[in-house]
Amino acid sequence: MTKNDKLNKLDGLLLDKMIGIMESGETELLPELTSVISYLKGNNLTEDKQSSTVEDEIKQKVKEANDRRESKKSKQ
Repeated sequence: MTKNDKLNKLDGLLLDKMIGIMESGETELLPELTSVISYLKGNNLTEDKQSSTVEDEIKQKVKEANDRRESKKSKQ
């Protein structure tokens, strides 16, 4: 099992535990989870982001601007 697999498992277990605590109303148990939360925060799970080119970003911004203009025209 890789470190990422373990972190994903820990994240899932923590989430399940937190949901159980919130549903039961026993929120006094939440401070006990801070060390796990801090550990997961320090070992951020990040997905690989696609690298985009400047041209792609410009095309996206132009498209968003055109969409805004069209929505303004339709409101008038």
